[in-house]
Amino acid sequence: VSFETGGFSRSTGGFSAPTTAPMGMGGMDGRFGSNTAFGDGTPLKITIVSASGLRAADFMGKSDPYVVCEIPGKKNTNFQTSAITQTLDPVWNHEQVVSGYSKGDPISFHVWDKDVKIMGIGTDDPLGHVSLTSEQFNPGGFDGELTLLEAGKGHT
Repeated sequence: VSFETGGFSRSTGGFSAPTTAPMGMGGMDGRFGSNTAFGDGTPLKITIVSASGLRAADFMGKSDPYVVCEIPGKKNTNFQTSAITQTLDPVWNHEQVVSGYSKGDPISFHVWDKDVKIMGIGTDDPLGHVSLTSEQFNPGGFDGELTLLEAGKGHT
């Protein structure tokens, strides 16, 4: 199972250079060198691009995946992509600026299968998760694929 994000960079008051890599967590924005570390209070621009090879969680042999991203333990840092219906290889291309980052904070990604709730009953199914430690993206950003953990039997 592969999980791809893009455009992971420092955001500076609305100025962010476009991501040059089509996938992965992109580098620093254009005004800062790759050795510039992110500091406390730095807004981060995160783009969740896609995933591939997810497990089928629905009885029809597909899933309706979405991603929840957050800085663990910090209020108002989480966001969610839309659910992409009936696929095991979703493409989200979801971009979000998250405030509240402090040096040393990890970023976590949880992929879920959206389920239809009938009369308020039913829960979404986990499809996997992955976290990036601060050292993996600070300084210099991150560009690459991530492997989901706990993605299900036969899905690594």
